[in-house]
Amino acid sequence: MNRIAWSRKELKEKSKKILKLHYWRMVLIALLLSCFFGDGRLVSSLAEPLSEEVMQLSARPSGNITVIHNSEKQKKLLNMDKLHIKSYHIEKAAFLLTKVIVIVAIGILLLFLVSLVRILVLNPLSVGVTRLFTQSFEMRPKLKELFYAFEHNYKNVVCVMLLRDIYTILWSLLLVVPGIVKMYEYHMIPYLLAEDTDMDAKEAFARSKAIVQENKWKMFVLDLSFVGWEILNGLTLGMLGIFFVIPYRYLVQAALYRRLSGKDSVQNNIYYEGMTMI
Repeated sequence: MNRIAWSRKELKEKSKKILKLHYWRMVLIALLLSCFFGDGRLVSSLAEPLSEEVMQLSARPSGNITVIHNSEKQKKLLNMDKLHIKSYHIEKAAFLLTKVIVIVAIGILLLFLVSLVRILVLNPLSVGVTRLFTQSFEMRPKLKELFYAFEHNYKNVVCVMLLRDIYTILWSLLLVVPGIVKMYEYHMIPYLLAEDTDMDAKEAFARSKAIVQENKWKMFVLDLSFVGWEILNGLTLGMLGIFFVIPYRYLVQAALYRRLSGKDSVQNNIYYEGMTMI
């Protein structure tokens, strides 16, 4: 595939026009996305009682007893106290071990459930998200597009997206850099599935690789350009994300796909250039 020229400035200017054209609808979409793809803290909250228990155990006095050798009776009492302390620590350790096992089991269960939700719900939903934002450059965005993959060859979408995740993880296990490279190489798979949910994995991987060829570094720099916005979003507790950053970033990524895939051949899209901005 021939290299297609593009710039961050061009993509961002187009995306801002679309965002302005459908601003409140985009805000609603961003609100839904923040709910679907929100960051949970269940595992860490379950681990807090364990850490508190460990701190209490370590802070408990060790039961040091002043040794008095004046009588056999005092020695017997001293031995009984030592046995009592030893028994207490054994019981405490057994209780703590049981608690660790329970928390680990719950953590594994939660990890399994989270993975299942990602595979069966979030991945197909991400395909619908890319479809919605890509179509926003040509028509009024429709909320129903978010669930497009659930109604069109859902099983194939799940399988292809799962393979993408598995391959990315496997490459990341080698070194960080290969994992990042492959992440960008597979970046266009959701966009391709959003157009053709019947596309098999082999074709999806090959076409995504061809689309981003010689563009991975520029895509990485494009992502870096949003770091400042993400920091501001964090400072506003996510409010800036809902009202600007989330829809803006998705639109920029959609604009990039349109350009690299040749679907944005008409640079001055009459859809938004000829309409009054609101």
